[in-house]
Amino acid sequence: MSATYKADFNLWIEETAQLLRSHRWHEIDVEHLIEEVEGLGKSERRTIASQLNRSLNIHW
Repeated sequence: MSATYKADFNLWIEETAQLLRSHRWHEIDVEHLIEEVEGLGKSERRTIASQLNRSLNIHW
């Protein structure tokens, strides 16, 4: 599944979601899934910080 992650990210997402829904834990590409979950958290924090920064700059 790691090869799919590198070759076709969208397919990897679809396959990972299906494996999660099917409770097929042993087949999940855990290493890359952890990276993506961590990345989502970082992305969310950056988005919130950016929105706050824009809001504060508009009102000052």
